[in-house]
Amino acid sequence: ASGAMQVGNVTISGKTYAFALTGEAVGKDIPPISKAFNSNGVGVTDTNNSDKNNNGSSTTTTSQQHSSSSSNHSSSGSNNNVSSGNNGGGSGNAGGGSSNTGGGSSNAGGGNSTTGVAVNYLEDYREQYHYSPAKAWANDPNGMVYFNGEYHLFYQYNPDASVWGPMHWGHAVSKDLIHWTELPIALAPDDGGTIYSGSAVIDKDNTTGFFDGIAGGGLVAIYTQDYMDNGAERQKQSIAYSKDNGRTWTKYEGNPVIASDADPLNNSAFRDPKVFYNEEAGKWFMVVAGGPLRFFSSDNLKDWHPEGMDSSITTECPDFYKLEVGNTGTYKWVLSEGGRYYRVGDFKQVDGVWKFVPDSNDHLPMNFAKDSYAAQTYYGTGENGTPDGRRIMINWMNNWDYCNNVASITKTFNGSFDLQTEVKLINTDAGIRLIQQPIDEYKTLRKSPTTFDNVTISPNQPNIMSGLSGSQYEIVAEFTPDASTTEVGFKLRVGKSADQETIVKYNTQTGEVTLDRSKSGKSPSADKFLQAYSQSMSKTADGKIQLHIFVDSASVEVYGNNGEVTGSAQIFPNRSSNGIEVYSVGGTSTATIQYYPLSSIWNNESDGKDSVLVSLSEGNLGKKVGDEFTIYTATVPETAEQGVTWKFDSNVLEIVNQDDGKTTFKTKGVGNTNLTATSKDQKSSKTINISVYDSNPGSIINDLTNFETTGDWYVKDDSYTGSSSGDGFAVAQETNVSGKVSTLKADADVSDGSTAGLVLLSKSANPKEGSIIANINKNGEYRVFVFTGLDANGNPQVSDLNSGIVPKTDDSIYKLKAEVSDGHIKYWINNELVCDTNQNYFTTGRFGLNVFGGATPYKNVTFSNNDPSTGTSIAGSGLTFNATPEDLHVSGDSYVVDGGKNNNGFAISDQNIDTSQGTYTLDVDSKMLGDWHNTRPANGDVAGVVLLAQGNNYFGDGGIIANVGKWGHYRLFAQVPDGNGGMKEVAFAGAEGDVPEAQYNRYHLKLELNGNHIIYWINGQKVCDVTQDYYTTGKFGLNVWNGASEFRNITLTSDTTGAAVTVTTGAAITVATPVTGGT
Repeated sequence: ASGAMQVGNVTISGKTYAFALTGEAVGKDIPPISKAFNSNGVGVTDTNNSDKNNNGSSTTTTSQQHSSSSSNHSSSGSNNNVSSGNNGGGSGNAGGGSSNTGGGSSNAGGGNSTTGVAVNYLEDYREQYHYSPAKAWANDPNGMVYFNGEYHLFYQYNPDASVWGPMHWGHAVSKDLIHWTELPIALAPDDGGTIYSGSAVIDKDNTTGFFDGIAGGGLVAIYTQDYMDNGAERQKQSIAYSKDNGRTWTKYEGNPVIASDADPLNNSAFRDPKVFYNEEAGKWFMVVAGGPLRFFSSDNLKDWHPEGMDSSITTECPDFYKLEVGNTGTYKWVLSEGGRYYRVGDFKQVDGVWKFVPDSNDHLPMNFAKDSYAAQTYYGTGENGTPDGRRIMINWMNNWDYCNNVASITKTFNGSFDLQTEVKLINTDAGIRLIQQPIDEYKTLRKSPTTFDNVTISPNQPNIMSGLSGSQYEIVAEFTPDASTTEVGFKLRVGKSADQETIVKYNTQTGEVTLDRSKSGKSPSADKFLQAYSQSMSKTADGKIQLHIFVDSASVEVYGNNGEVTGSAQIFPNRSSNGIEVYSVGGTSTATIQYYPLSSIWNNESDGKDSVLVSLSEGNLGKKVGDEFTIYTATVPETAEQGVTWKFDSNVLEIVNQDDGKTTFKTKGVGNTNLTATSKDQKSSKTINISVYDSNPGSIINDLTNFETTGDWYVKDDSYTGSSSGDGFAVAQETNVSGKVSTLKADADVSDGSTAGLVLLSKSANPKEGSIIANINKNGEYRVFVFTGLDANGNPQVSDLNSGIVPKTDDSIYKLKAEVSDGHIKYWINNELVCDTNQNYFTTGRFGLNVFGGATPYKNVTFSNNDPSTGTSIAGSGLTFNATPEDLHVSGDSYVVDGGKNNNGFAISDQNIDTSQGTYTLDVDSKMLGDWHNTRPANGDVAGVVLLAQGNNYFGDGGIIANVGKWGHYRLFAQVPDGNGGMKEVAFAGAEGDVPEAQYNRYHLKLELNGNHIIYWINGQKVCDVTQDYYTTGKFGLNVWNGASEFRNITLTSDTTGAAVTVTTGAAITVATPVTGGT
């Protein structure tokens, strides 16, 4: 279900991190920046020149200018009751303003002059009344606190790129919750690790001892530090304090205050502490999660003691607070699960520890759309953290499914926050429920409203809102549909010529409100963004449908039935897509609608006639000769004359048609040209670069021919480059041959942030009709999946085979290789085997290349059909498997047995050892193939070594196994006679536990055997030292469970006289065959 909480992995810079709502984690880096703006958009410092046009050519070109004619359109009035008036809020800098705003109004009295208006924060897709930092990346809100007249918003921040990276705490302050001043970074990474999410409190009673002599105390930040320990990710809790209202911070010299090994649950996901003071207990409490929910208590914020642990609740970014239920005098505690879901219950002592006791097992949705995450509320001197007692919440407006890809659209910035809402608990027929309502402070941004009072909306009536347009406004509406009406709602950010719209609607038959952005504009993820989201919503007490909608430059948020339901979604339409429609389907509806244009908080507005900037719907483009493409244009402000003149190389491009809002071009010849659009008043311009290439790769690819393509594919710099915002394919005519091994190789450059893939066994020129894709992205995340075909609606159906991660390369170039033989597929990345599995989907098909979400140049593309190898052993491996299962095969320098999920696999060697004669030492580098998805058949979960096997059938003959799972859980156990003619499993005391989860699922296993004595090490850590009385002779072997694992650098040494010399194999041995029983 959309928005479901799923804890998974995101990998950046070669490190894997566990997140909820995981997805693609790719993006486009930008140069380092060091710029800060205040809420007026005034730059403080700027040392970044990344916005300069570096595409200028030294080649002299012929220029050609085109001007579009100006046209004025007037819309006819409606006979409905429509009125305009002056709203009391007015000024965009109401309510005291930011400490650095200078008191300027965003509505500065009209006129033609744009003097004094900041161009900053006018970039395409820049939110105008939602806070976002000036540059780079922001995610989770952190440390929200009200102190000494200021609201503090800290947030996860990467100052050096517009994608996720090494985390800092960014910082902004406000006096009115609307206008914000961005301050310097508050907390930066140190030797203890990067700075993950957390919270801040006011230590008014100086419980820490940090604030001696300071009346009212100071601020203490509690945060997670993420670090690597012997290749494994670990997390711990640390604190810092500020004596100057949060402007500077000192990290506590006794950090960490809770070490990773002080977690009673010993779970590597141990992050995002939210700290609060509980008057009833007279203590500080911390709720921390990332994985399971834990509570700790402290008297001084430095020494923490475990309280309740609840492994049944898994989340990240928890928030925890007490609210009154209506005005009943009854109070309940709310657990926010990352802002996606919540639970209501009590916080009390149970069996001597403080814990959260939910009223039920239900966790209820907090936001039905996708772009609302990591919710946090303010801490303050009052119970609810604000001077007037409100509990105010803010969310990150993004989603891990596509957040990094947003950078490919917004370029130099990526990270905004939802509207701040007041949260309350109310009694309903269904029980106690949380409602969210936008804070009243946003009303100060309202300009003069347009009101439609008790108007009639019918299917055959012209749009009564046709005279309105905009990209930042608020709508308050109530509908009363007749019995025939099936749907009422609004179409927002409408651009007819571009086929763009975002719909907010209510279905009277299903009782659901829907936010539909499937046609909203650009998409950071074709399959995870262009979607519709719905939730059941009640009508008001008098039977009306109530919708409260906020639209900003790149978002739509809806609050239904006075905050009963909330939905937040990013959108990326053309700037010129600013139409508004209200509609009714099936019948007639009566409505009262108030439309409020909203002021910007950045002091960058003008209603003059002079242009400030030119907006283009496209950035730099690569095209093939003969392509046609359209660029939508807009001149800012809207009151300026629309339309542009163009300058470009007429040998490369020509204009097909043009009007004041769009221009269609056609490419004429191979080459590069700057394409410059200039406003009609000649005061603003914007330049992009167009590169036009040959589409025939025959000069660089010999083995694949007659490509059929979707997306843009062209030859550039001796590479065959594919470019597409969604899936793009280049499928050749060549197919596999029965009885042969088909091998496809390619070097893929994914530095653009795209995902590259090999197309295998495609049924047609459209791989979505049936094919296998083996891909890779910039961060080393790979996936092997099957397009199984199209459903009745033409949508592709997908089944996963394997996925995981390999080390990220510095240059983002990955060498890909796939082999397909009868019913089998193998996949290598940078010469590392990552998938080796059976597949029964396709027996024949075509081969090609795939790109997703960007541009990927391919080099060294080769294809061949060759005879399969008939060898059954690896020369020089030192191991023989004469009695191994019949489906063992050799794959290069690997032994591979492919079995499937939920089964054991064994490879027992022919070598016998006798530990009574001396000491044997075995070293093995193991790796489970695939990632954490244990339902996928080609992913391994457990790797192990068989010791002293009594025969080739472990379960029937007996032996000992030392293993480790991909999450770090290990066991040492034996299969022994039960005395009744059967066998039983025996566990050794002290021989089960956990080691830190290893990066890339790589574990070095070492075992020492002497007589009945066994010592076991994992990644250099001694994990058990046992004596067993079962076996001293037997065979060495390998064991896996639930998929394939890889074993390398196998070294077996012995100090016994006359024993075999050291046996070493650098070959990988991958085994995964089913044997009855479980490990």
